[in-house]
Amino acid sequence: MHKHCKGRILIKNIIFLRTQLKLEFSLMQTSEKTQDHTPTNPSLLSSGGKFGLKGAKYFGLVIVIIGIINTLFLIISFFTFSEIPNPKYLGFILVVVALGVLFTAVSMYFTYKYLLTDGISVLYNHAAPFFRKLSTFIIDKIENIAVDKMHIKDTHIEKAFNVGNMLTEIYGNKIPGIAQKGITYLVNQIPFTDLILNIKDSIKERDQEKASISLYNEIDFYIKTSILGKNSMKWLYWMIPLNIVFQIILMYCLKSFFV
Repeated sequence: MHKHCKGRILIKNIIFLRTQLKLEFSLMQTSEKTQDHTPTNPSLLSSGGKFGLKGAKYFGLVIVIIGIINTLFLIISFFTFSEIPNPKYLGFILVVVALGVLFTAVSMYFTYKYLLTDGISVLYNHAAPFFRKLSTFIIDKIENIAVDKMHIKDTHIEKAFNVGNMLTEIYGNKIPGIAQKGITYLVNQIPFTDLILNIKDSIKERDQEKASISLYNEIDFYIKTSILGKNSMKWLYWMIPLNIVFQIILMYCLKSFFV
C-alpha cells in the first residue's frame, strides 16, 4: 500500500512537470536553455542596444562622406559662379545645394533600408521558434487543401493563420510591437506557394514532422538568401562617384548654357 501511494505521487509529479513544460514551451520566452538561444548569443535587448549604436555610426558615416563631397562642391561653386550677376549667382548656388540635399536624402534612405534589414536579421536570429511553429501549422492546414493536386495559393495560407495571434501564443504578451512588425514583414515576403511546392513529395507522404522540418528549412534558406543575404552598404561605392559626376555635370551645364 505504501509503495502504491509512492507510485501515485510519482505519477502526479510527472504529470505536473509535463504540464509545466508545456506551459513554458507555449510562452517561449527567450531562454539560454534552448537550442536557439545558446549562452553565446546576446539577448534581444542587448542586440537592440548594439543595433542602435550601429545605426548611429552608419548614419553619421554617410552624412559625413556625402556632406563633405557636397560641401566641397558648394565652395567650388562660389568661385565658379563668382562673376555671374547676383540673381543668377544665388540661383545657381541653390541648385548646387539642392542636388547635394537630394543625394544626401537618397543616401539616408538606402542607409535606412540597410539598417532596417539588418535589424530584422537580428530579430530573425531570435525568432526560430515562431517559424518552426509556423511551418508545423501550415503543414497541418495544407493537408486539407488539395494536397494530391497541390492546388495551393498564397491566399489559402494567409487566411489560415494570424501572425499576431501566433506570436502571442508562442511568446506571450511580452513581445514588443516593433518586433511583431518585423516578423510580419518577413512573413509577408515569403512565397509560401513556391516553397510548399518544393516539398510536395514530403507532404504527400503524410509525414507531418518530416514535412514541417522540410518547410522550415525552405523558409530559413529563403529568408537568409533572398531577403537578408543581399543586404549590404556596397551601394555607397557607386553613390560617391555618381554624386561627384552629377555635381560636375550640373556646374558645367549651369555655366555653359545659362550664363
